[in-house]
Amino acid sequence: MFIRVKETRWNDSVLININNISNIYENSNTIIVNGVHGEGNGIYTLDEESMKKLLKNIEII
Repeated sequence: MFIRVKETRWNDSVLININNISNIYENSNTIIVNGVHGEGNGIYTLDEESMKKLLKNIEII
């Protein structure tokens, strides 16, 4: 499942496949995704609203 989030470092909207998220750091609104190729390192810093939306749409065990 994909979710649209706002990335603050580039001030841009991106689609993230939530199945490719390997780490979520809630305190800094940062996520790390795997399977990255091309430019970039797979680290995204989200705005507060996007982090809330992301957490709402994933299952936390």
